[in-house]
Amino acid sequence: MVEAFTMPEYHAWPFFYTIQKNIDTRERQMKMWSDLILAFCKFKGVYQISLGELYGSDICNNAGINRRLSMDNLTRVAEWMQTNKFGEFTAESKESIFVYWRSLQEIAQAIHRWADSTGRIGSVEVILDLTDDSSNRNEIFY
Repeated sequence: MVEAFTMPEYHAWPFFYTIQKNIDTRERQMKMWSDLILAFCKFKGVYQISLGELYGSDICNNAGINRRLSMDNLTRVAEWMQTNKFGEFTAESKESIFVYWRSLQEIAQAIHRWADSTGRIGSVEVILDLTDDSSNRNEIFY
């Protein structure tokens, strides 16, 4: 049986799908959208996702309450994520975003621990050294 992504309770709130005008409320709302997108990407095990895929998924649509986040507002959420270092657009077209469901600092610390434990501090390493070695499978950067 394939496990399904579980939506948070706030996914069923109708006003969640309309970007709020009050600055404080909007900031909380953007953080909630960001958290939802990050959790979804972590569940799927992806670090990059297209806005089209998000828009077409149940993340941006709740048929039960007949509400959908518009593509324009999804782009605003992704822009907020980039501004707040939770993601970064893959290109100027803003069609896809790298999502940081692990902080860059957390990944850097894991790489440093790996380099220290394998005696590679001070040596020159490339991404392939991290990803081609099957003994790194359990590392978060693999």
